Amino acid sequence: MISTVGYEVINIELKALADPQSQRGSKELQRLGELRDRLSLCMAQLTDGMQTELVLSMLLGISMEVITFLKMIAMFQEPVAPPDVVSVVLFWATMGMTLVCPCEAGQRMLQLTAESRRLLLQLEGRRPELASQAALLREAAVQDLDTLGDLGLFRLKRSTIVSVSSTILTYVIIMVQFAATETDSD
Repeated sequence: MISTVGYEVINIELKALADPQSQRGSKELQRLGELRDRLSLCMAQLTDGMQTELVLSMLLGISMEVITFLKMIAMFQEPVAPPDVVSVVLFWATMGMTLVCPCEAGQRMLQLTAESRRLLLQLEGRRPELASQAALLREAAVQDLDTLGDLGLFRLKRSTIVSVSSTILTYVIIMVQFAATETDSD
């Protein structure tokens, strides 16, 4: 959350710097670069330091998603008891906390970093006297876009949720088809 606010502040300041009428200059851009470096380092250390916890949390979320899909299929095949509905809701909540929240946080950081890169490109075009300094910061932002939220096995971003969910759903559909085939042959 703090990193998100930091990147938002950087983007607000970059918008102000991109204004050709702005009196702000090289020192302000240098200060923003130093802040960006500290935030980037903080985020890298955070994901590196919590890599095991984040991976385990994501695996728990994936497990909850599998169980939820299977419970929902079972609910359609048999009469629904209130505890089944409650358990599905609890599994979805757990999945949201352990799978969706980290990926959405990573996605937000990637969006803010992409916005910083866009603003730095804009700054290069509008303020030629700051172009070389802005180009260096833009390259750092591009590097952040490549590494931010990387956990080795996967990255913390929205497409990870979609990929995991589609894979799980595919396997659940295949399992249902096999179960339906076995039922038909009996």
